[in-house]
Amino acid sequence: MVTQDSSADLAQKFPSLSLTISKLLDKREKNYGTFQVAKEAGFYSLYIPSLPSFKLYQNDKSHIYKGYWREYGLPDLKDRSCKPDLVIRKKQKQVPLRKTNKLIKQRIYEIVYKYDTSPEIRSVNQLLASFIQSKIESSMSSASMEEMMPLVLKKEI
Repeated sequence: MVTQDSSADLAQKFPSLSLTISKLLDKREKNYGTFQVAKEAGFYSLYIPSLPSFKLYQNDKSHIYKGYWREYGLPDLKDRSCKPDLVIRKKQKQVPLRKTNKLIKQRIYEIVYKYDTSPEIRSVNQLLASFIQSKIESSMSSASMEEMMPLVLKKEI
């Protein structure tokens, strides 16, 4: 049974996997060791022994990430029936300032990953979500006067 470990605990338990995931998010191939990363037609694939491969499509500038656990083949990004196992949902809301009645906008990035009954896949999903959260947070500059600091959340469904 898998307990709800924090992402820091998972990263400490699996340092080699953590390094490989950071290479995956940095779009760098790794073809040695137990965990490998390879580029395949617009996707970067994470190969873990005895698990299906994880295919990740990412656009860093607009913070678009879509991840799929697949045994064979690449997912079709245009096919809406092919649901990703990990995705970023972007939202925007208007927040009133207390001192003035002015509304300012706040961007919200929600990292959503599917619950998986396999404890290994679930742990990898948690690690991926944490690394993506850190990457998005580090890429954000300070908010402007018309905008509140963006919020980055993780959610397992």
